[in-house]
Amino acid sequence: MLEYRIINNDEYSALAELRWVFQCEENALLQLSQKNDFIGDCLQVLLSPHMQELYTHFGVFINGKLCGCASLCVINKIPRPNNIIDQMGYLTNVFTLPEYRNNKFGHSLITYVIGWAKTNNLEIIIVWPSELSESFYTKLGFASQVQPLVYKLREY
Repeated sequence: MLEYRIINNDEYSALAELRWVFQCEENALLQLSQKNDFIGDCLQVLLSPHMQELYTHFGVFINGKLCGCASLCVINKIPRPNNIIDQMGYLTNVFTLPEYRNNKFGHSLITYVIGWAKTNNLEIIIVWPSELSESFYTKLGFASQVQPLVYKLREY
């Protein structure tokens, strides 16, 4: 059974596990001995009231297993005369387990997130894609705009 939906708080341990796999894929220096500490710390952050208020986490579930995720940070905009209350979204933490890639699960998950954002009347969704994922997002309708100016405070 295939399901796209918001991830429940009691499923955040599976989200933290996906985050661990995602980060290991990008940083080969992470050690397995760090995993339990990371999962605990990640859960503490994900469940904090501040993060709960800002982020909605979406998942693709296959037979009940979380196989992909995307997180949307909803940002309140400063009022404008024509729109006092408005919001935008910052899409991050988009990841599909390697064994489930190239099956349109990620595409369908982001389509689900876009539908949720439309239903919740967000103005725009911003994503900062890697070079490898840029074509993935353009196929979904994301378009390049003038690049933001960035003041880098520290290394990632």
